Amino acid sequence: MVVLLIAAYVYYLSLYGWMVAQFVWGDRWWWLFLLNCFAVYLFLPLPGMVVIALFGGRPELWAASLVAVALALYRYAGLFLLKNRYIGAGERKLTIMTYNLLGPNPARDAALATLQAANVDVIALQELNPAVAAAVHARLSDRFPYQLLDPQHGVTGMGVISRYPLHTTGQQIPGAWLGSPQVVCLDYHGTPVTLVNVHCVSVEFDGWNARAKVEWSIGERERQATALAEFAAAQPGPLIALGDFNTAEQSTAYQCITRRLHDAWRAAGHGLGHTFPGADSPGSARPVIAGVKAPLWLIRIDYIFYSSHWRPLAAWLGPGTGSSDHRPVVAHLALTEQARQPAGGA
Repeated sequence: MVVLLIAAYVYYLSLYGWMVAQFVWGDRWWWLFLLNCFAVYLFLPLPGMVVIALFGGRPELWAASLVAVALALYRYAGLFLLKNRYIGAGERKLTIMTYNLLGPNPARDAALATLQAANVDVIALQELNPAVAAAVHARLSDRFPYQLLDPQHGVTGMGVISRYPLHTTGQQIPGAWLGSPQVVCLDYHGTPVTLVNVHCVSVEFDGWNARAKVEWSIGERERQATALAEFAAAQPGPLIALGDFNTAEQSTAYQCITRRLHDAWRAAGHGLGHTFPGADSPGSARPVIAGVKAPLWLIRIDYIFYSSHWRPLAAWLGPGTGSSDHRPVVAHLALTEQARQPAGGA
């Protein structure tokens, strides 16, 4: 029992030490960034520690257990609650999807199958390569007649395809993005909607000076998140920002965005909603540690954020097809009657 009690003390000291470090320093160092990214797994030993505390007869462990359970429920219980949302009178429903296609992967048929199976109105694409873009234009134009495609070799290609009219706005968001963010205006039943498709800078653990690269990427994602939040604050009408943000929901970058916008998965999804890492296709970013591949679907880094002009109805994951190392994220959003205005209105 003594060994178990020592393990419980070490666990709670470590857990509360991380909590304090996160509160004070956010993602300041690479190791703290990783702990924040995978914070949900820090609570996996908690049930066992609660049992030890109950039978250990130590009041301080009871108190530590109670606070830790409360914290876990506060952070994650909402993800597992049933959310029955219904479209109200005067509201219209938009179904939107974001999907990182894995640019280096040439398997365009698998990518197209995922896009064709999605019964949605608008799709934001990241890592759109020329082969997939050509296939999207040739085979999906009837279903998505409005297409703004910027294919590139590698991971910087971007694209938006839609059933509703859309056009670029010419607006830019500063930052060292993976592919320039697409800022487009969607004509949604006469209401102009600003849609921002982004791909934030990724985390690079390989090569020389890996630590410095990781910490630079942490800071750059925070700058990108701040720039996106400031852009959203300046838009008077409905806005949706979606894409591959390369950051987890316990990160500082996520907090920067959600001070201004709402997370569709948090509001209307069910479960952890993990979207990465997936397939071992060519170019996959699935980590390999000491020759062992990381487990599938460890973290959520793909998001749909929305302004207060929308009401979330549902959010879910598309299938992990094996052609990409990401899962698609899909959401139903209802435009409130108060947010509706004619295109070109004030």
